[in-house]
Amino acid sequence: MKTVKRGMLMAALVSGGAAVLVAADRTWDGEAGDGLWDTAANWSADTVPGAADRAIITTAGVPADKRIRLRGDKTILQLAFTGTSCDTIIDGEGSNTLTLVNGTIGGTGSGAIKGVVACDVILGASGSVSGPDSYLSTVFCYGKVTDGGNGYGSTFVGSQNRSVVVGGEWDIGGPLAINCRTARIGGVYTNADGVAQYGGSVTNATGVYLDGRLSDSDNETLLTIENLYAADSDRIRGGHRVGHAALGRAGDVQRTRQRGGLRKDRQA
Repeated sequence: MKTVKRGMLMAALVSGGAAVLVAADRTWDGEAGDGLWDTAANWSADTVPGAADRAIITTAGVPADKRIRLRGDKTILQLAFTGTSCDTIIDGEGSNTLTLVNGTIGGTGSGAIKGVVACDVILGASGSVSGPDSYLSTVFCYGKVTDGGNGYGSTFVGSQNRSVVVGGEWDIGGPLAINCRTARIGGVYTNADGVAQYGGSVTNATGVYLDGRLSDSDNETLLTIENLYAADSDRIRGGHRVGHAALGRAGDVQRTRQRGGLRKDRQA
């Protein structure tokens, strides 16, 4: 019965597409001091975020190891990172899953913000993923990201040197469009026990598309297929097409270089 109710709620929330109104912003303040997602006192208004809420992650009250720990599977509307020099980790502790009803990760703030999603993620709709809206910010995704078999797509967005790193498995049935300053497939994550975990792959996507239409005309779109951590790894699997959705003005490619990965298009 619990599963049925959860499915009905997700269907109602996404029935109008990914542009779902946020019922409330629930901001992490860490007042309980235990680093646990489930503790109501760690959130604004002492309310744990639910399926209609955006969870906003800050550095406030985060334990010394910078981890906010999930105890059990959680469902929220979307996830955001914010705050100067935020580098907080959402830690699924190996088995717990975070469902994003509108399929979106992002944020705002200043400084080199680094949001780390170290848990499995289920996308409830096609959505976007980006580093927070600041210079040199990055979102790292180290778990398995799936769409529950629904064929959703993902778009990596963000200029001003915003980046997305896939260090786990991005397993979606729709397209993956890369329209951010830098995207890297491949990475290493060190868990709370000090064990290094290597990964990074895109599977089952209908295509991986480079889209060079960044808002900053002096920036490039850089896609790196990373083999430094695990040589000869199959990063984009299953004969998927790697192409382009748009390459600057009138489709012009001003510069194409290869340097350990695929460096593609400077916007005209």
